[in-house]
Amino acid sequence: MTDSASTKLATPDTTYRFRDHGSKRPGTFRYLWEPVLKELESLPPGSSILDAGCGNGTFAQVLAERGFDVCGTDLSENGIQHARTLETKGRFEVASVYDDLLGLF
Repeated sequence: MTDSASTKLATPDTTYRFRDHGSKRPGTFRYLWEPVLKELESLPPGSSILDAGCGNGTFAQVLAERGFDVCGTDLSENGIQHARTLETKGRFEVASVYDDLLGLF
């Protein structure tokens, strides 16, 4: 990856606006949920999950409802604002996958 490409990936896109959770179209693509949830079936209850690129937190909420301890990150401040309104016990922060996420959470 070139330096300019990695810089672009680590730079927040402040123009993207997520929908709230009452919208008919969530911020994630539901067709992805089933295969991911199937992969997570083998994890014990209460396992910690990082939802990197969590958007508005819709999928993080699904994970929390299934008993996972969820933390979410996204570059979009708007998305994190929506995620923080969820009734999920998870923690949501504006961050990049290139940041020190272990230290953050």
